[in-house]
Amino acid sequence: MLHNECPINLTNVAYHCGYFDQAHFINDFKRIIGQKPTIFIRENKRFIVNPGLAHYGN
Repeated sequence: MLHNECPINLTNVAYHCGYFDQAHFINDFKRIIGQKPTIFIRENKRFIVNPGLAHYGN
């Protein structure tokens, strides 16, 4: 989803990935990746094709 040109939000990502809510998605993401999705997106925005996600966490 990070390579999609359409702006998306983390709630939609959570639902699309089968989570009941955004909080559970964020907890699992942090447990697996080691940081919250907003921080991951901000710190890796040069590798993410979808610039619409780079504003998260600001």
